[in-house]
Amino acid sequence: MPFVTRNGAGAIVVAFEQEQFPGQEFATEAAVAEALAPKPPGYRQRRAVAYRDQLGKDQGDFIKTIGDVLDVLIAEVEAIGQATQTPRTPEFEALLNKVIAIKAAIPKPEGAP
Repeated sequence: MPFVTRNGAGAIVVAFEQEQFPGQEFATEAAVAEALAPKPPGYRQRRAVAYRDQLGKDQGDFIKTIGDVLDVLIAEVEAIGQATQTPRTPEFEALLNKVIAIKAAIPKPEGAP
């Protein structure tokens, strides 16, 4: 069974006999394979896929999903502000003005989702 280690320069060394490299600590081939095996996706990766597939109007496109969610959040914040007669923060005002300008410059085509 081969053994694997790194030499002083960081290169990976494979040896069939540990005696070839005295003083080196070696890992077995199985330990290296386990360390290099793909890890199952964590919750962030799984959530990203679910957000992309379930929240956007164009499934599978994360950037479009972010835009769709941003539109909903802006509309909700604006509705709450109007209902409570709360003035906008300068930051929200600047963001909203940029979104309005972008939508005016690039209008949604008729019939587009």
